[in-house]
Amino acid sequence: MSEHILQGPEALPVPNVSLGRYLLQRLREHGDEQYQIDAVSGVKTTFSEVLWKSTSLAESLRSHGVGVDDVVGVASVNSLEFCLPVLAAYYLGATCATFNPLYTVHCMFVKHASNIFPGELSHALNISKPSIIFCSPTCVSKIEEASEGLLFVRKLVVLGDGTPMSSGQVPFHSFMQREAAADFAAVDVDPDQHVAAILCSSGTTGLPKGVMLTDRNIISCITNLADNRFGQLNSNNTQLAVLPFFHAYAYACQLASLIIGFRVIVLPKFEEELLLKSIQDHKVTLLFLVPTLLVFLGKSPKVDLYDLSSVKEIWCGAAPLSKEVQDQVTNRLKIRNVRQGYGLTETTLAVTFISGGRNKYGSCGTIAPGMTAKVVDLETGATLGPNCSGELCFKGPLIMKGYLGDLQATSATMDDDGFLRTGDVGYYDQEGYFYIVERVKELIKYKSFQLSVVYKDNLSSPLALNITSFVKLNSLMRYPSGITISQWHYDANVSSKMLENIMDRQQLSVHEALNFAYHEEVPPAELEAILLTHPSVQDAAVIGIPDEMSGELPMAFIVRQPGATINSEMVTRFVAGEVQGFKG
Repeated sequence: MSEHILQGPEALPVPNVSLGRYLLQRLREHGDEQYQIDAVSGVKTTFSEVLWKSTSLAESLRSHGVGVDDVVGVASVNSLEFCLPVLAAYYLGATCATFNPLYTVHCMFVKHASNIFPGELSHALNISKPSIIFCSPTCVSKIEEASEGLLFVRKLVVLGDGTPMSSGQVPFHSFMQREAAADFAAVDVDPDQHVAAILCSSGTTGLPKGVMLTDRNIISCITNLADNRFGQLNSNNTQLAVLPFFHAYAYACQLASLIIGFRVIVLPKFEEELLLKSIQDHKVTLLFLVPTLLVFLGKSPKVDLYDLSSVKEIWCGAAPLSKEVQDQVTNRLKIRNVRQGYGLTETTLAVTFISGGRNKYGSCGTIAPGMTAKVVDLETGATLGPNCSGELCFKGPLIMKGYLGDLQATSATMDDDGFLRTGDVGYYDQEGYFYIVERVKELIKYKSFQLSVVYKDNLSSPLALNITSFVKLNSLMRYPSGITISQWHYDANVSSKMLENIMDRQQLSVHEALNFAYHEEVPPAELEAILLTHPSVQDAAVIGIPDEMSGELPMAFIVRQPGATINSEMVTRFVAGEVQGFKG
């Protein structure tokens, strides 16, 4: 083996059981300890309650024909109930597929009356084929529309207290009519082969790929998180759950809380004061965050109004974190460091992370236990040594099984030696600390949203439009006049004029206003395709430009049709109704 192949430390022993059996065992061990608290309503649940509800739900699913290798879908905002269908699916040896509730039903690549192509939601449903989908009340109508004509979708179950809007929708409490026996047992499956989760990951093609993670992938990930050689994740923690559970990062963190046994404060949506008050009132010790949230903690004057002294550990991922922001947060909260990590959906969360008290600014840490890494030359494929930039490649128990139904994409991602090619350029230093430089795949990351770039020809005389205006568009949307910035963070369809009014009223800059949407991967190829449907646009391309608040902002280059006139205001109006908040 090459001298430039790096090995992580030896991993702790991983239980040789299915994920369902492991979760069931751990829930029984945690007993009546408090598990979740809804940050808005104050409703609490214990591990015992979660055990009873999840096993009863499993029996209800079984009565509807769900078994080994069937797929159960979850499209929901964060809630106390989110974990229940996930657990129930795992008990039965089924697979859980999560969907972003903001996914679109119809494609925005091409929008003509005679050609409506499936959007991310329709595409994700078609590749994962869930038989039963659990939905938030806010997105169930969208799920129903996307499911129309899909014979494999047998039932839509509405979480919470939402009243079904059609005969095809079933309230959660009505669906869960069976009660499990005290000796309920989880189905045994092969943890190395069984697909536990199908999570969506975007690529340069624009539409999500279904990343297949096995039971072994997930158990190995959580075993690493619980390894006290590298951190302080234990049952004494209280975690604030603000990142969306449908995303790989937060999905793994929720499963970690169930297995390790720490308390979780659940935020249904991000609101500045709610986040700060929740940390203060519940004495939160552990935060899993992304850089934009750390910018808020480091810079917002609101932070000084709350007591955040309980916070002991912060993990950060999904995008690079600057030294300046890290210093602001550590100094303000008086913590030792922010533990940065690097990973992909395809690597089951972090494959590198900062461990213990050691900190190297700009580094995303050393290799995770049990993993192997190499850096290869982009031209020759040769394995490189320290301080030489190339494509980062990883191998080991955290690497996905593959892309669902896409052998070609899977083969293209794996090299001949079984290493996953990340598409990211980086290097490691003499001590084995890794650093991310840029992306091979030409991706834009806006507030940890990943956008894939497709370049066009014929850009010799572009009219460059800074798409800060695009970001204004749909990060706003769908709230009535009088909305507050904190309400506005999560949804879309207000005008840019309303944004300006909000900014004036709140005394915020554009950058302060453009804040914290759901963290999810999206392709800017959609922005290009939308631009190309404008009658005055001959050609268009979208690239990423650095921005401290957002990670990167998209910038569009537009070639006008001969004789046409177009300006940024026209483009803003045109794109406004076409994109999700994190795409515009």
